[in-house]
Amino acid sequence: MFEKLFRIFDSVTENLSDSDRAQLAVNVAVFGVTGVGKTSSCNVLLGTSWKVGHTEATTSDTWTKTLQMTTDGVLVDTQIQITDFPGLGESIDADEKYLPLYQAKIAAFDAVLWILSANDRQMAHVQRYCNDFSRLCPEFPKKLVLGLNKADLVEPMEWGKGGANLPSYSQEQNIESRVADVFKRMNERTSICNVPKERIVAFSSKHRWRIIKLFEALRKTLPEKKTMSLVRFAEPAQWSKSLEE
Repeated sequence: MFEKLFRIFDSVTENLSDSDRAQLAVNVAVFGVTGVGKTSSCNVLLGTSWKVGHTEATTSDTWTKTLQMTTDGVLVDTQIQITDFPGLGESIDADEKYLPLYQAKIAAFDAVLWILSANDRQMAHVQRYCNDFSRLCPEFPKKLVLGLNKADLVEPMEWGKGGANLPSYSQEQNIESRVADVFKRMNERTSICNVPKERIVAFSSKHRWRIIKLFEALRKTLPEKKTMSLVRFAEPAQWSKSLEE
């Protein structure tokens, strides 16, 4: 089914003017504090190939990548751009350097994927950052998807028990509790950046668990005319197959 839709989409977009085709382009930002796995999450979710660091922050500036796909053995640019931002919270000096990068570009994005650690219950800094960005850009809350990475590290850390690439029942219950807690915090009286629960997704980039659910949350956040572009071009073979199942 998706291959037929993709062919129709391609034939329509080929006949559009450059300005009309630009209206279908997708621009996604990846935000978050240092050490939560922003870059690895982006690599798994959308097929980028940025460097991943395990001991020190590796993203020191904004990195923008136009996703490519292979057509008849040739790499061609798609209509999707992903911008990975340097991690916040590394230090006061670093935040003073990086925050202006965030603030200057927020309004340009169709969606913002904010990566958190599922095993970290400290939310005050995220609430403050999101409040500040919401004051600067009133549309920011509508663009925001919260991805809780490292779900495999949530207690009791029984991932793969029984041989499946899944959390144990107890671990999954705690993961869901973590999602509920983030939803509660983002909708407190002091929060001006309210996020519905369907846009808060716990996942594991390491185990590629619930990546499709995160992808779907991101897709549904986009303006309607841009959703097909994301499905068409972001890891097309993988996502089209998965979305049909």
